[in-house]
Amino acid sequence: LLLLLKVMVNVIKALRDFAYKHKHLAILGFTHLQPAQPITLGKRATLWLQDLILDLHDLEYRLNNLAFLGVKGTTGTQDSFLKLFQDDHEKVIKLDALVSQKSGFSKTFPVTGQIYTRKVDYQILSLLSGIAQSASKFSNDVRILQHLKEVEEPFETTQVGSSAMAYKRNPMRCERIAALARFVICLSPNAAFTSAGQFLERTLDDSANRRLTIPEAFLATEALL
Repeated sequence: LLLLLKVMVNVIKALRDFAYKHKHLAILGFTHLQPAQPITLGKRATLWLQDLILDLHDLEYRLNNLAFLGVKGTTGTQDSFLKLFQDDHEKVIKLDALVSQKSGFSKTFPVTGQIYTRKVDYQILSLLSGIAQSASKFSNDVRILQHLKEVEEPFETTQVGSSAMAYKRNPMRCERIAALARFVICLSPNAAFTSAGQFLERTLDDSANRRLTIPEAFLATEALL
């Protein structure tokens, strides 16, 4: 999340600069994908910008409220730690806090089973899904505008349009964004099913699933940003 925060701030700055640069460049606005009243390119860019700022606020909220499991024991009762400290509850509380602080967290969950609630995983993947939604909307808009010859992706001097039609300027970057965004968006319901499917103090059907979905979601989100 901290790595994504840095990347998102950079993306937001780039879009802000783009919006300022083109704030007086008049273009045609579209509603229902049909020609409507004139707007400016800078104004349109603020639509993309605002979505990402909402995502940034969500990311900051999740970071500020992220709690740690701490030392809760095999069923969340801390019974083994109470025995270790001869029923000194204050020492158990202190150990929980020290382990959490050592791991970089200022908050711990007051109640857990063997694991922290997998609802947190869903909340985080929903955040990543939100970022992917914003990126996908941006990429779709740019692809439409490139079709209309209003804007274009950068085209490198050695870039070839396609193997059969060298004159083409395929929106390669936007297509990659759209592909990765769709992947990230689809991972969010996966985390929802994992959260919904946890039995009692825990089951292990989450483990293999999380090892796939969480890293892939973060890697793909960073890549599309």
